[in-house]
Amino acid sequence: MHPLTLLFNWGRSLRDNWVLLLLMLLQTNWIMARWWALLLAGLYIAGVVLLPVVRYVTFTYALEDDMIVVHSGIFERKHTHIPYARIQTIQQKQAWYMRPFHLMALIIETAGHQEDEPEAELNAVPVAVYDELTAKQQASRQRGSSPAEEPADQVSAPADPAEPKHSAPPAAPDEGSATTPTLDSIAAMLAASDRPATVSGEAHYKINGRDLNLYALTSLSLFPFLIAIVLGYPKIAAEIPARFTAQVSRGVASALLILAGVLIGLLVLLALITYLRLLTRFYGFTITRTGDDITTQRGLLSRNTVTTKVQRIQAVRLSQSILRRLFHLTTIQALLASRAAEDESDDELVLLPVSRTATWQQVKALTGYGTGAAPEWQRPPRRTQWYQLRNAFLLSLVPTIPLMIWLRPWGYGALLLPLAAIWQGWYAGAHRGVSIDRQRDELYALHGRWFTQATLIADHQQIQSVALHQSIWMRSRHLAHLEINVRRGNSNDEFAIRYLPEDAAVNVYQWFTEEQRIHVVTTPVPEP
Repeated sequence: MHPLTLLFNWGRSLRDNWVLLLLMLLQTNWIMARWWALLLAGLYIAGVVLLPVVRYVTFTYALEDDMIVVHSGIFERKHTHIPYARIQTIQQKQAWYMRPFHLMALIIETAGHQEDEPEAELNAVPVAVYDELTAKQQASRQRGSSPAEEPADQVSAPADPAEPKHSAPPAAPDEGSATTPTLDSIAAMLAASDRPATVSGEAHYKINGRDLNLYALTSLSLFPFLIAIVLGYPKIAAEIPARFTAQVSRGVASALLILAGVLIGLLVLLALITYLRLLTRFYGFTITRTGDDITTQRGLLSRNTVTTKVQRIQAVRLSQSILRRLFHLTTIQALLASRAAEDESDDELVLLPVSRTATWQQVKALTGYGTGAAPEWQRPPRRTQWYQLRNAFLLSLVPTIPLMIWLRPWGYGALLLPLAAIWQGWYAGAHRGVSIDRQRDELYALHGRWFTQATLIADHQQIQSVALHQSIWMRSRHLAHLEINVRRGNSNDEFAIRYLPEDAAVNVYQWFTEEQRIHVVTTPVPEP
């Protein structure tokens, strides 16, 4: 490790142990403060200064021909061997204070990582280490291995050899062209013909300022703060001394204007914080597909670069919140078996924060999933929207009624919950559907949840399980609930579509089980 790693580790240790430092300073005003201060000072020095030194000395790594080897641990030595073929993602993080020294942090993950811990984390290494790692990984890939040695999470080649589903696009015959096509040009070619997305060189996209601003301004992260302020403000206002409000009222026409101004000011501050957080996180977002490798880069203060192979993608998700739907904005995410992102979720690699046009063509160009066009959905009957609305309304009454009884008069603000639940129930009922592409062996699923429309695109081999639920009441109406489970990080992502027509749900079940003998349990679901 680079010697500056020790300095960075001291800084992180100081950040993590600031409570101990605060207690040590407070002890100086107590009786016998000298002995307490000496004791706490010794503990603080041991925890903040000595432990990082010991970790630095005992941590070593080596890049061998076929694997990376990491040795770590103080009292219990740990030796980790990571074959290059097993690597799911390689994540580069370069904070602002690392850039002058040409250093970065490398996070290496496989499908078998434990909880939130990666297999290997090199806190501060020269940039050349990443180049050496990728070169050895490429050399190991070129040497090849027998089919029996392929990793378990490797995607098998599709049956149709004419169009490998997730393989690299073949090079164009004209080698003299140095033009790198963008995703917009890929979308235009796909729209002009029915052939697969085969593009020479790279597929490249960089977010522009207008799209980034729209993405940040349409975030739903503000809504929890808004609800908390609306519900909690009456109680806070009641605790303000009358003398204070009277003094304020003398200088202003009405105390109500003051209170409204404070509320608006808080909302503006929260909106600004949310906006700046997303702006700095996705500043300069760039995605490049070179062969089978997908690389994303983003970040203003801390530059984050993630590299993964197309074959490692478990599924693709298209997300569109109710606000972003108004502006025709869609977020494209890849579900991985590693924690390679910080937003939208740690287990979802954001491929495109903002897709305004030709979304399905961009999915095809980047991941190989889909045909480049939206599928034909099998949607539930419109009458089933009432079931979604009714269930959401009844569920919202569980917290609303106790709040109105025990927290009067402030609890009356909880009446907003049933209204929001009715809206959410209608929204969820209006966005449901499934579709199967038997030629490509892919499943498409659509549902609405928490005011967000989500579309799942999953290959047959990457789906972990399918569950079919049908109560006696639903059986008489020929309806069923369908649950699709795919791997997401170290856990499971459940994609549920409620009140589907029975034939559509059974069709998905039969498609999933026709090539493998899997027992799917049908459990009764109580219905009012």
